[in-house]
Amino acid sequence: MKYTSLEPFENHLVKQTALAPPHAYLVASPDSFEQKKIANTISQRVVHHTPSTEVIRITLDGDVGAVSSEVQNPSLFSPNKLLVIDGLETIGKEGFELMEGIVETLPNSVRLILLTKDLKSSPKFYEKLKTYLVMVDLRSEKPWEHKQRLESSLMKAAGKAGKRLEIDAVRELIDRCSLDLSALQGHLEKLICYVGDEPRIDKQAVDAFFFESLPFDGWKVTDALLFGKGSIKPLGAITDVHELFGFFGQLRHRIYTSLQILSGSPPPSLKPQIVEKIRPLVLRFSTKYYETVLSLIFDLELKMRQERFHPQDLVTQLLARIHETAQNHPASQPTYA
Repeated sequence: MKYTSLEPFENHLVKQTALAPPHAYLVASPDSFEQKKIANTISQRVVHHTPSTEVIRITLDGDVGAVSSEVQNPSLFSPNKLLVIDGLETIGKEGFELMEGIVETLPNSVRLILLTKDLKSSPKFYEKLKTYLVMVDLRSEKPWEHKQRLESSLMKAAGKAGKRLEIDAVRELIDRCSLDLSALQGHLEKLICYVGDEPRIDKQAVDAFFFESLPFDGWKVTDALLFGKGSIKPLGAITDVHELFGFFGQLRHRIYTSLQILSGSPPPSLKPQIVEKIRPLVLRFSTKYYETVLSLIFDLELKMRQERFHPQDLVTQLLARIHETAQNHPASQPTYA
């Protein structure tokens, strides 16, 4: 059985609560954090159905020997085992052939959860084993489907904590954190604490939370970075990549505001005195400058989701490329003070 979206699979788990779980699951997702989250959901169901289950986590590094050993040797602590196996994409053709044999001859006392980012080394792995596996395959999920699912998931999570997360707030949260599930969940947990006894989380609460959570005055650094006004040294205080997601959200917000000012229609939510304060700065550069910086932020966020970077390496890239963009796209008309 194969599911290409998460909600039908979650419904499947709910409906199958009273039945014995399948002996093998395959979770394919480009997001490692999401893989582990789905695996935890499956693990909870397996342990609930069979409490005498030892959960063993194995990270593959091109070799399935550890899996074979765990399957063949009984546990000293429990009559049943659940093996959560991460990194299936690291094994080659021979490894997949061995894994196929393991799944096909799995003892009744052992269950598997296989986690992978892709199946390029063995694209027909599921087809060969579909009578043995339940697969959750999120690799082909469209970006807007992924975003809608994250919105729904965050709103449900807030609801379980007794908070109503408003739609404009969840979209602002995603705008600031991109589609990084780990960052989104972490920030939501902090937001729930931040609003205290308030029953709802609105966009204003999200804005206030991010402004206060940065290790510096975000607006001052944003203006220094975009307009060359002030010091960018505080960016050196960023040590957590999730803080960089938050700063990118604030930087993106300033760029949108700048584009609206350039078009002659500043956002009504911005106080007139603030508009007049930043207008001369905004007019130093062309529309193309702000659009290029937006594209740069998108590219860096994509890198942050796909690979592990030290935050300061990304800050260095950001500074260098914004400086280059500023040189190439000055204002097309004289500015005024």
